[in-house]
Amino acid sequence: ERLTRQEDPFEHDLQMLTIVASVIAQAVSLRQTAHERIAALRQENERLQEQIRNHFKPANMIGSSGVMQSVYNHIEQVATSNTTVLIRGESGVGKELVAHALHKGSPRSLRAFVKVNCAALPDSIIESELFGHEKGAFTGAIAMRKGRFEIADGGTLFLDEIGDLSPSSQVKLLRVLQEREFERVGGQATLRCNVRVITATSRDLEKLIEEGR
Repeated sequence: ERLTRQEDPFEHDLQMLTIVASVIAQAVSLRQTAHERIAALRQENERLQEQIRNHFKPANMIGSSGVMQSVYNHIEQVATSNTTVLIRGESGVGKELVAHALHKGSPRSLRAFVKVNCAALPDSIIESELFGHEKGAFTGAIAMRKGRFEIADGGTLFLDEIGDLSPSSQVKLLRVLQEREFERVGGQATLRCNVRVITATSRDLEKLIEEGR
Protein backbone atom coordinates (compact mmCIF):
# COMPACT_ATOMS: atom_id res chain seq x y z
CA GLU A 1 0.00 0.00 0.00
CA ARG A 2 1.45 3.33 -1.02
CA LEU A 3 0.50 6.79 -2.12
CA THR A 4 0.51 7.34 -5.82
CA ARG A 5 0.58 10.21 -8.14
CA GLN A 6 -1.55 10.43 -11.21
CA GLU A 7 1.45 10.27 -13.50
CA ASP A 8 2.79 7.03 -11.90
CA PRO A 9 2.16 3.97 -14.12
CA PHE A 10 0.52 0.88 -12.58
CA GLU A 11 2.06 -1.66 -14.94
CA HIS A 12 5.08 -2.32 -12.72
CA ASP A 13 2.88 -2.67 -9.63
CA LEU A 14 0.61 -5.07 -11.50
CA GLN A 15 3.54 -7.24 -12.58
CA MET A 16 4.95 -7.35 -9.04
CA LEU A 17 1.57 -8.20 -7.52
CA THR A 18 1.02 -10.90 -10.17
CA ILE A 19 4.36 -12.54 -9.31
CA VAL A 20 3.69 -12.35 -5.57
CA ALA A 21 0.14 -13.67 -6.00
CA SER A 22 1.41 -16.55 -8.13
CA VAL A 23 3.95 -17.57 -5.47
CA ILE A 24 1.34 -17.36 -2.73
CA ALA A 25 -1.17 -19.32 -4.82
CA GLN A 26 1.32 -22.14 -5.39
CA ALA A 27 2.12 -22.31 -1.68
CA VAL A 28 -1.58 -22.32 -0.74
CA SER A 29 -2.33 -24.97 -3.35
CA LEU A 30 0.47 -27.25 -2.13
CA ARG A 31 -0.59 -26.79 1.47
CA GLN A 32 -4.22 -27.50 0.65
CA THR A 33 -3.26 -30.63 -1.30
CA ALA A 34 -1.11 -31.85 1.59
CA HIS A 35 -3.95 -31.31 4.07
CA GLU A 36 -6.37 -33.16 1.81
CA ARG A 37 -3.97 -36.10 1.50
CA ILE A 38 -3.44 -36.24 5.25
CA ALA A 39 -7.20 -36.13 5.84
CA ALA A 40 -7.73 -38.89 3.27
CA LEU A 41 -5.04 -41.04 4.89
CA ARG A 42 -6.59 -40.56 8.31
CA GLN A 43 -10.00 -41.55 7.01
CA GLU A 44 -8.53 -44.61 5.31
CA ASN A 45 -6.66 -45.53 8.48
CA GLU A 46 -9.84 -45.24 10.55
CA ARG A 47 -11.75 -47.30 7.99
CA LEU A 48 -9.12 -50.04 8.00
CA GLN A 49 -8.96 -50.11 11.78
CA GLU A 50 -12.74 -50.42 11.94
CA GLN A 51 -12.61 -53.16 9.33
CA ILE A 52 -9.98 -55.01 11.34
CA ARG A 53 -12.03 -54.65 14.52
CA ASN A 54 -15.15 -55.97 12.84
CA HIS A 55 -13.49 -58.44 10.48
CA PHE A 56 -13.45 -61.27 12.98
CA LYS A 57 -14.76 -61.14 16.51
CA PRO A 58 -16.20 -64.26 18.11
CA ALA A 59 -19.79 -63.78 19.21
CA ASN A 60 -19.05 -65.30 22.63
CA MET A 61 -16.14 -62.96 23.44
CA ILE A 62 -15.96 -59.29 24.37
CA GLY A 63 -13.18 -56.73 24.41
CA SER A 64 -11.66 -54.51 21.75
CA SER A 65 -8.22 -53.75 23.20
CA GLY A 66 -5.06 -54.40 21.25
CA VAL A 67 -4.42 -57.56 23.26
CA MET A 68 -7.88 -58.94 22.51
CA GLN A 69 -7.49 -58.04 18.84
CA SER A 70 -4.33 -60.16 18.85
CA VAL A 71 -6.30 -63.06 20.37
CA TYR A 72 -9.01 -62.67 17.71
CA ASN A 73 -6.38 -62.64 14.95
CA HIS A 74 -4.82 -65.84 16.31
CA ILE A 75 -8.24 -67.51 16.46
CA GLU A 76 -9.03 -66.45 12.89
CA GLN A 77 -5.70 -67.71 11.59
CA VAL A 78 -6.07 -71.21 13.03
CA ALA A 79 -9.87 -71.70 13.08
CA THR A 80 -10.22 -73.03 9.53
CA SER A 81 -7.34 -75.46 9.93
CA ASN A 82 -7.60 -79.05 11.13
CA THR A 83 -4.45 -78.76 13.19
CA THR A 84 -4.43 -79.66 16.86
CA VAL A 85 -4.46 -76.57 19.08
CA LEU A 86 -3.02 -76.00 22.55
CA ILE A 87 -4.51 -73.06 24.48
CA ARG A 88 -2.43 -71.91 27.44
CA GLY A 89 -3.31 -69.51 30.22
CA GLU A 90 -4.21 -69.17 33.85
CA SER A 91 -7.51 -70.45 35.21
CA GLY A 92 -10.38 -68.12 34.47
CA VAL A 93 -8.95 -66.30 31.45
CA GLY A 94 -11.44 -67.85 29.03
CA LYS A 95 -9.63 -70.79 27.41
CA GLU A 96 -12.93 -72.62 26.85
CA LEU A 97 -14.34 -69.52 25.12
CA VAL A 98 -11.39 -69.60 22.75
CA ALA A 99 -12.00 -73.31 22.10
CA HIS A 100 -15.68 -72.58 21.32
CA ALA A 101 -14.66 -69.76 18.99
CA LEU A 102 -12.23 -72.05 17.15
CA HIS A 103 -14.98 -74.63 16.68
CA LYS A 104 -17.57 -72.06 15.53
CA GLY A 105 -15.12 -70.58 13.05
CA SER A 106 -14.21 -73.94 11.54
CA PRO A 107 -15.83 -76.06 8.81
CA ARG A 108 -16.89 -78.40 11.66
CA SER A 109 -19.11 -75.78 13.28
CA LEU A 110 -22.31 -77.70 12.53
CA ARG A 111 -20.97 -80.91 14.06
CA ALA A 112 -20.50 -81.89 17.69
CA PHE A 113 -18.37 -79.94 20.17
CA VAL A 114 -17.50 -82.40 22.95
CA LYS A 115 -15.79 -81.31 26.16
CA VAL A 116 -13.72 -83.41 28.57
CA ASN A 117 -12.16 -82.10 31.76
CA CYS A 118 -9.10 -84.28 32.19
CA ALA A 119 -8.48 -83.02 35.72
CA ALA A 120 -11.95 -84.11 36.88
CA LEU A 121 -11.58 -87.75 35.80
CA PRO A 122 -9.50 -90.34 37.67
CA ASP A 123 -6.91 -92.33 35.73
CA SER A 124 -9.01 -95.49 36.10
CA ILE A 125 -11.80 -94.19 33.86
CA ILE A 126 -10.14 -91.55 31.67
CA GLU A 127 -9.35 -94.07 28.91
CA SER A 128 -12.91 -95.38 28.98
CA GLU A 129 -14.21 -91.81 28.73
CA LEU A 130 -11.98 -90.97 25.80
CA PHE A 131 -12.02 -94.22 23.83
CA GLY A 132 -15.08 -96.06 25.14
CA HIS A 133 -15.27 -99.66 26.34
CA GLU A 134 -16.71 -103.00 25.34
CA LYS A 135 -19.24 -104.92 27.36
CA GLY A 136 -17.51 -106.83 30.16
CA ALA A 137 -14.22 -104.96 29.75
CA PHE A 138 -14.17 -104.35 33.52
CA THR A 139 -16.43 -104.62 36.53
CA GLY A 140 -19.52 -102.54 35.91
CA ALA A 141 -19.17 -102.49 32.13
CA ILE A 142 -22.62 -103.97 31.49
CA ALA A 143 -22.87 -102.60 27.95
CA MET A 144 -20.74 -101.24 25.17
CA ARG A 145 -20.14 -97.54 25.55
CA LYS A 146 -18.83 -95.08 22.98
CA GLY A 147 -16.00 -92.80 24.00
CA ARG A 148 -15.73 -89.07 23.46
CA PHE A 149 -13.68 -89.54 20.31
CA GLU A 150 -16.48 -91.55 18.69
CA ILE A 151 -19.12 -89.09 19.87
CA ALA A 152 -17.14 -86.17 18.47
CA ASP A 153 -16.50 -87.85 15.11
CA GLY A 154 -16.65 -85.20 12.40
CA GLY A 155 -16.57 -82.44 15.00
CA THR A 156 -14.29 -81.07 17.69
CA LEU A 157 -13.06 -82.61 20.93
CA PHE A 158 -11.97 -80.16 23.63
CA LEU A 159 -9.64 -81.65 26.24
CA ASP A 160 -9.46 -79.19 29.10
CA GLU A 161 -6.59 -79.33 31.62
CA ILE A 162 -4.60 -81.63 29.34
CA GLY A 163 -1.60 -81.11 31.62
CA ASP A 164 -3.25 -83.30 34.25
CA LEU A 165 -3.49 -86.33 31.96
CA SER A 166 -1.43 -89.29 33.19
CA PRO A 167 1.64 -90.35 31.15
CA SER A 168 0.02 -93.69 30.24
CA SER A 169 -3.05 -91.94 28.87
CA GLN A 170 -0.81 -89.47 27.04
CA VAL A 171 0.77 -92.33 25.08
CA LYS A 172 -2.62 -93.55 23.86
CA LEU A 173 -3.73 -90.00 23.09
CA LEU A 174 -0.57 -89.46 21.07
CA ARG A 175 -1.47 -92.43 18.89
CA VAL A 176 -4.88 -90.94 18.14
CA LEU A 177 -3.31 -87.61 17.24
CA GLN A 178 -0.78 -89.27 14.95
CA GLU A 179 -2.74 -92.14 13.40
CA ARG A 180 -6.37 -91.06 13.93
CA GLU A 181 -7.22 -94.53 15.24
CA PHE A 182 -7.83 -96.21 18.59
CA GLU A 183 -9.40 -99.25 20.30
CA ARG A 184 -12.10 -99.28 22.93
CA VAL A 185 -11.07 -100.54 26.36
CA GLY A 186 -11.42 -104.33 26.24
CA GLY A 187 -11.86 -104.32 22.47
CA GLN A 188 -9.69 -105.52 19.61
CA ALA A 189 -11.22 -103.72 16.64
CA THR A 190 -9.32 -100.65 15.50
CA LEU A 191 -11.61 -97.67 15.03
CA ARG A 192 -10.82 -94.59 12.99
CA CYS A 193 -12.04 -91.11 13.81
CA ASN A 194 -12.18 -87.73 12.11
CA VAL A 195 -11.86 -85.42 15.08
CA ARG A 196 -10.15 -82.10 15.57
CA VAL A 197 -8.55 -81.95 19.00
CA ILE A 198 -8.33 -78.68 20.92
CA THR A 199 -6.59 -78.78 24.27
CA ALA A 200 -6.09 -76.33 27.11
CA THR A 201 -3.98 -76.19 30.24
CA SER A 202 -3.09 -73.83 33.06
CA ARG A 203 -0.10 -75.95 34.06
CA ASP A 204 3.57 -75.18 33.44
CA LEU A 205 4.19 -77.91 30.85
CA GLU A 206 7.92 -77.22 30.55
CA LYS A 207 8.32 -77.76 34.29
CA LEU A 208 6.26 -80.96 34.17
CA ILE A 209 8.49 -82.23 31.35
CA GLU A 210 11.59 -81.55 33.40
CA GLU A 211 10.03 -83.45 36.30
CA GLY A 212 9.21 -86.40 34.05
CA ARG A 213 5.46 -85.98 34.52
